[in-house]
Amino acid sequence: MGDGLQKAGHFFDSIAEFISPALEDEELIADQLKEYWLYANSLQAVYRQYELSQHRLETSQQMLADKKYEKLKLEQGGQTNFLLKIFGSVDSEDIREIKLQTIESRLSALTVDTEEAGAKVTEFVSRCEQENKRFEVTKEEDLRASLRNYVGLQIRMNRKCLSTWTNIKACIESIP
Repeated sequence: MGDGLQKAGHFFDSIAEFISPALEDEELIADQLKEYWLYANSLQAVYRQYELSQHRLETSQQMLADKKYEKLKLEQGGQTNFLLKIFGSVDSEDIREIKLQTIESRLSALTVDTEEAGAKVTEFVSRCEQENKRFEVTKEEDLRASLRNYVGLQIRMNRKCLSTWTNIKACIESIP
């Protein structure tokens, strides 16, 4: 009886010894998968950055269009302010010329800002596309390797446990 229990105890010890390395291997595989989770979070941040850049571009384009409209109205001699239309204030030719120059300078500054914002968005999108292509090439390969390693680890662990439990069962059955 003592020999059977002692052998069974040794097999239980072998299970305990096997668990720590198996958990370490599982942790390594989980770390590989966490990298993809972190990459997904970084993609969200990149997308937010894109939305912000696109919003800046659209705002700049809208301001540019508004200034062009204001310039057109001023050149045609129309009043751009609703209150001025109601009360009928008319600007002199000198004041109109100063307003026109101010609008033109603002218009040129907005044109430069809009072009810069458009270039930034275009550059940002191209860099993101390049990075995404690089990621797509390695993603499937890496995920397959991680899953293959995990399945292999589970198979080894289950075989070891099955073998150990079979030996423990034989030891316990041999006890009179």
